[in-house]
Amino acid sequence: MQNKFVDMLKKLIQFTNIKLNVIAYHIGYDISYISKWANNTSQPTKKHIERINDTLSSIFAEEIIHKDYAYLFLKEFNIHEPLPTKDIQRFLHTQINNLLNNAYYCSHENFSHSQSNNDIILNSTTIVGRTNIYEFFCHKLAPIINKITPKLEIFITMDILTLLQQKKFFSFLDCCNLTDRQIDIHIGCNLSTLANSNEKLIYSLYKFLNKYFYVNFYIYEDKFFNNSNIFLVKNAFAIQYSLHLDKSIDICTFINNEKIINEIQKRISDTFFNSPIILQPKKEIILNSFHPFFYLNKNFTIFITNGFEFFLPKKSYLKMIDLCKQQNLTDETIASLKNLQIMWEEQFEKNPISFILPELNLMDYIQKGKVIFGDLKYQTTPQEREEQLSYLIQSMYKNPLIDIYLMSQQENVNDINYYKLSYYSNQKIAYFKKNKYLLNKYHLPIYFLKNSLLIQKFDMLFSKFKQTNFVHKYTAEKIENLYLANKSLLHRIMENK
Repeated sequence: MQNKFVDMLKKLIQFTNIKLNVIAYHIGYDISYISKWANNTSQPTKKHIERINDTLSSIFAEEIIHKDYAYLFLKEFNIHEPLPTKDIQRFLHTQINNLLNNAYYCSHENFSHSQSNNDIILNSTTIVGRTNIYEFFCHKLAPIINKITPKLEIFITMDILTLLQQKKFFSFLDCCNLTDRQIDIHIGCNLSTLANSNEKLIYSLYKFLNKYFYVNFYIYEDKFFNNSNIFLVKNAFAIQYSLHLDKSIDICTFINNEKIINEIQKRISDTFFNSPIILQPKKEIILNSFHPFFYLNKNFTIFITNGFEFFLPKKSYLKMIDLCKQQNLTDETIASLKNLQIMWEEQFEKNPISFILPELNLMDYIQKGKVIFGDLKYQTTPQEREEQLSYLIQSMYKNPLIDIYLMSQQENVNDINYYKLSYYSNQKIAYFKKNKYLLNKYHLPIYFLKNSLLIQKFDMLFSKFKQTNFVHKYTAEKIENLYLANKSLLHRIMENK
């Protein structure tokens, strides 16, 4: 009985001339098990195949490098991708891992003698060529994805930063309905790539999360699955693909066989959920316990796109508490509001705080006055906003460590809500907050950053913003002069909702 996994394993062993006892040592199995695999009398279990194939790939890739067989390998195994100029071993590891995984999942159903070879039919399509793949993703996959309701769950075993450099990969999302259902995307992030990324790439990540505002992205450390190259839509289909050196896909295989999908789905989801998560969507922040803990630190960077909830007058808090009672919101929300003003006053009296505000979003707040506290949506009155501005100026005079930076619009867009993700960081804890006025029940409003390196990178990004020529620093004196010179105009804007 033909077994593609056995054939591939034998071919790799013969090509590299690696001894079975070497393979057994690295995998941690007795040599008798390896002999049974090679002789087609046994086969690795589905539970352990991913680890085994990953280890085999490392062994074979290292030996190919040692013997300078890389070009021969591409020719022998009919691989048409060019050999990269650097990180050749990782490239070989990926190619070998794909060969072994494909061979295993094409043959494992046939391994059981209780099943006929005709029990499983591989419903797959291979697409070659970048233009064809782009068309396939946008015009073939998007309609299928749009039919999946009410929840769509996607797993992508690839580094998100690498894919962001290949700008067309996520273009299928532009053809999908994102607003009226829950869409969860689980994706990897390579920490080495993150560590070496510059501000431009981190800004691309921010813009990506901001653009696909209605999608719930779960980002995981990818060290356990970074060679799989799988795109899986849960309970629907899977795609395995290869990347060119310029990060674009030039070959992919579409799979919709139910048995194979279920198997891929199980191992992929298990691998993701056992990996450290570095960016996690959440339904809410527990205000009463989280906010005091967050503001205990002494150095803050706050990029605000959703109103301006700081420096509100005391009467605003009293009105918000009454509104919470009217809306039957939790006692926790009410208790948090009672504590927030005191807590912020204490922090703002002495600690360094940088506020960065996009000008268009600030003007939107000046006109509409919308702020968000947990589950409470509150609209300030024009008088409250004027008092808030006066309170801000007074606080800045008392504490010169409070900095206000206004950010001019860089992209040529007309959307007042172009920036939809606010960023709050105390250098140890950080999170993004979405504009709840734009969300519905399917969308999670908070992203917690769960990795110190990711926090560091975003802190550096927003710190760099302050040094660019499109961001301008405003002192208390400058804000006061602008306010006095334009008081009448500001009042008219506030009144004209």
